[in-house]
Amino acid sequence: MKLMSRLIPTRRLTHALLPAARYSVLSVMAIVSVFPFFWMFSSSLRPPQEVWLFPPKLFPSRLSLGYMERIILHNTFVNNLLNSLIISLSVTILAITFSIAAGYSISRFKYRGRRLIARLILIAYMFPPVLLIIPMFRVMAELHLVNTRIGLIIAQLAFCFPYATWLLDAYFTTIPRELDEAAGIDGASPLGALVRIIIPLAGPGIVAATVFSFILSWNDFIFSLVLATAAEIRPLAIGLYQQSGGDLMVWGDIMAWSGLMTLPIFVFFLALQKQFIYGLTAGSIKG
Repeated sequence: MKLMSRLIPTRRLTHALLPAARYSVLSVMAIVSVFPFFWMFSSSLRPPQEVWLFPPKLFPSRLSLGYMERIILHNTFVNNLLNSLIISLSVTILAITFSIAAGYSISRFKYRGRRLIARLILIAYMFPPVLLIIPMFRVMAELHLVNTRIGLIIAQLAFCFPYATWLLDAYFTTIPRELDEAAGIDGASPLGALVRIIIPLAGPGIVAATVFSFILSWNDFIFSLVLATAAEIRPLAIGLYQQSGGDLMVWGDIMAWSGLMTLPIFVFFLALQKQFIYGLTAGSIKG
């Protein structure tokens, strides 16, 4: 009895300390993850004399928009931004459209080789872009698509489409087939069932695939570096790379460019974060 009386307070103390330890670990991880972004924006908004200050200050003594103004008024920034928006939005729309059709086909229809096709699609995503860039360049050169936005869209689509298809296939599998059968009894075609029933129910999964495709295309570097050598079609990632080149590193300009390039991703993700997290976990765990 004495031993039990000693163990009970110990267990209570352990149960009380576990949440505190868990939140402490999560807080440290959050700080480590967020700090680079904080330092990026802090450095881009401080006066030039404080960029190289040692020891560095976490917060600038006064806010300065000099670096931001210089980057926005830079000759190539606006053009790079428009290229990134056109390419990323096009890749996202095409990837989601094709992956919805492919994922629905694999998850709903029975035909020979459908599971093999699903595995091959996932294997295609597993290849790193650096292994694909040489054959991709040769194909684009033969098709006269080097230094064109269409060439970049096709190259990035080949990398975004496989994962989006795998994700939506897993998510569509969680939706009961009885809904398709009920729609068929009411006279709906497979396409009608997809548009009217499956797509609304698969909203979180589609949002997750959309966010993933947009971020992947927006941050693409290797395809853009090789396939977009002309200045007029370079996206923001290549503009940042050129901004940071040379012997003299202008860290204020680099941080400002990085902050402006990251800002659309922040806005896009914050607007859809709940649907993105739910769609990603539901499609991955249940599928």
